[in-house]
Amino acid sequence: MLQLTREKETYLADHQVFEDGPGRSAPEWIRLLRASAVRRFQELRFPNTHDEDWKYTDIRPLLQVPFHTDLSGSVSVSSEDLNPYRYAEWSARAQSVLEATQHYSELVFVNGRYAPELSSTCDLPTGVFVGNLSAAQGAALELAENALAHYSAVDRNVFVALNTGFLHDAAYLFVPDRVALDAPIHLVFVEASPDDQTASHPRVLIGIGRDAQATVIESYVSIGEGRSFSNGVTDAVLGEGAILDHYQLLLENERSFHIGTTQTEQKRNSNFRSYVIDLGNALARSDLNARFQAPGAECWLNGLYVVNGTRHVDNHTFVDHAEPHCISRENYKGVLADRGRGVFNGKVLVHKGADGTNAAQSNKNLLLSDDAHIDTKPQLEIFADDVKCSHGAAIGQLDEDQLFYLKARGMGDEVARRVLTYGFAGDVINKIKLAPLREQLDHLIAELLRGDPDDLLTSEAVDAVSAAGAHE
Repeated sequence: MLQLTREKETYLADHQVFEDGPGRSAPEWIRLLRASAVRRFQELRFPNTHDEDWKYTDIRPLLQVPFHTDLSGSVSVSSEDLNPYRYAEWSARAQSVLEATQHYSELVFVNGRYAPELSSTCDLPTGVFVGNLSAAQGAALELAENALAHYSAVDRNVFVALNTGFLHDAAYLFVPDRVALDAPIHLVFVEASPDDQTASHPRVLIGIGRDAQATVIESYVSIGEGRSFSNGVTDAVLGEGAILDHYQLLLENERSFHIGTTQTEQKRNSNFRSYVIDLGNALARSDLNARFQAPGAECWLNGLYVVNGTRHVDNHTFVDHAEPHCISRENYKGVLADRGRGVFNGKVLVHKGADGTNAAQSNKNLLLSDDAHIDTKPQLEIFADDVKCSHGAAIGQLDEDQLFYLKARGMGDEVARRVLTYGFAGDVINKIKLAPLREQLDHLIAELLRGDPDDLLTSEAVDAVSAAGAHE
């Protein structure tokens, strides 16, 4: 049954223009995939707070804006505009000679359209593909066709269906069997909305072959203060023994909307390590779905959201233990100030026969004001007997004993509060392996906490936090 509503009219009209214009150059298999997705988009309805998975997130502010998908690709973004978001700039700030001189590849997309003039790729091992999906060939193309046709949640998710309906430019990384990339692949998705009504549909596909390894950073950023809507989808397919370190940075401005869906398919003994860091957006929703396809796979899901003003951040994770002897670990932390609101829903499903499952989930939240709010819901559904599973959630404020300890050693009240808050958030950031990225996030978080980064990141402050924790 078609669910045609006023909110869909703009997207459907833009889609028709897209199919008659830039979309015509796509190969037949992509055009067929788009047509199927648009039909499903017409059938599905946008969620509301009566839906359990959207109970605490009202997307009416998003639906009330007639966002138009950027089809022209005429929005101009300069290389200088991107400098604060480039990995090389972070490396220079980190003063890491090894990282700064290391070659890495960076793909830039402006309002969802590939910008080759702003992108760069280094010399890569034979068989590795990094670029726009339209240029993929051979084994890379074969995996792309199979993954996009079978793994995307087009049938279940209206936003994934909408994204797939506009599939044209897409960031694609393919790493063949037994190849390890020693430098990160950086994907930069720029939102530039001159009229406060620009929508984009970024798409990422990652295919890691057997016993292969890669690191991918996805940065979602804004140029200017324009209001925009970014509707992103990432599909990751990990072969047997593959390792993928995956970072998603939501750094768009405070007027923007972001809906993101990440889906992983993992084969035997593969390892997926995820970091979702949300430091921007008026409203953001991140869905992360990890599915084990064979025994021995592992996923490590880490998240941090720092929410101030009147912002709203919603994180939903789903780990599907469909096979035995798999491991999952989740550690999501939130810092909420002013009238900021957060939502965390983490679900772990252990199927019948998935014996030997080892799953642990944790969500901890720090409230810095009386008006800040968090709704947290960890879930376990277990249909197997021989398992080891745990979950928990905590909501609290700064510890008065720790504050007293820091102030007794000469810190002012405000600095002590910021240092302890940074220490709480740093539990996630400190696990990041890439030094330039870790230090960049350190500075961004310190700035959000309205403190001087140099005050919060000194060795004395770090030692004080450690001592306060030991004192407790």
